Amino acid sequence: MNRESRDLITIKNLSKHYIVKKNIFAKKNLIKAVNDVSFEIKEGESLGLIGESGCGKSTTASLILNLIKADEGKIIYKNMDLTKINDDVMRGLRKELQIIFQASQGTLDPLMTIDELLKVPLRLHKIVDNSGLDSEVIRLLNLVELSESDKYKYPHQMSGGQRQRIGIARAIATRPSFIICDEPVSALDVSIQGQILNLLENLRKELKLTYLFISHDLKVVKHLCDRIAVMNSGKIVEIGQTMKILDKPKEEYTKKLISSQLFSS
Repeated sequence: MNRESRDLITIKNLSKHYIVKKNIFAKKNLIKAVNDVSFEIKEGESLGLIGESGCGKSTTASLILNLIKADEGKIIYKNMDLTKINDDVMRGLRKELQIIFQASQGTLDPLMTIDELLKVPLRLHKIVDNSGLDSEVIRLLNLVELSESDKYKYPHQMSGGQRQRIGIARAIATRPSFIICDEPVSALDVSIQGQILNLLENLRKELKLTYLFISHDLKVVKHLCDRIAVMNSGKIVEIGQTMKILDKPKEEYTKKLISSQLFSS
């Protein structure tokens, strides 16, 4: 990452709270899923967002993509506050802001071939005209290191790692500038995880992508992330260069997180 890079995404005092009741007689409780969170992601950077399950990582991702509405704060992308724009403008930005999910199988229609699945985002966002669809599908398959013959397969005919490559291909099909990687390798065998991480790193360089990489696995963020932000109970408790935080964490929570994973270099 170029140290002179400008901020692509800037999060300012972002909050999302929920009021819950266990039953009709119970007292209302305020759950602060995301609580006054601020950070920025520079162009070309991979920022890791780490923390235990339930700490607010995925809620933060949904807020950034405007899939759920923030209660407070700003999400600045290309000088636009995504919390203030209307649905029509947001629809136009969807192709620039993409997500890779933990398990791709749930997002792939089992009745569609890989060819059909990859053409959906190409048509929806008018990336190429109809005459260019076939060549664009082949280009995407090559980018994720699959063969042209794979386009004739159905999702169930592919391995978990191959399906995840299709999930990645669908995310990059719209030629985005920013991708949220939400635990993209946690459902894969350890032997496959490294291959997918290497693919994501290669794509980041080749396509000039910016990542927010959500994970609970410190080995994964060490491999892929320039900086990490540590989240606990809806708050960012520590943020900085990856190796600096992993080698010399300042916050007690970060120290416990590292210790609990028996992290090794």
